[in-house]
Amino acid sequence: MRVFEHFRWLIAEWCDYKDPNTTKDAKANKYDLRKDLPPFPYRPTGWKEDVVFTRADFDGMSIEA
Repeated sequence: MRVFEHFRWLIAEWCDYKDPNTTKDAKANKYDLRKDLPPFPYRPTGWKEDVVFTRADFDGMSIEA
């Protein structure tokens, strides 16, 4: 669990990169991860497949959920 706490920000970034409605722009002269990064594979139980799992959704989760 401690590892998760330290890498939570990275997972949130992953969700944000794969959100088609993200407001984050790719940095100039840098590789755009959105092209090849796979979709974030994990969802809370009961999450609908056709609904995008956003950074806000991930940030809203607790360690228990």
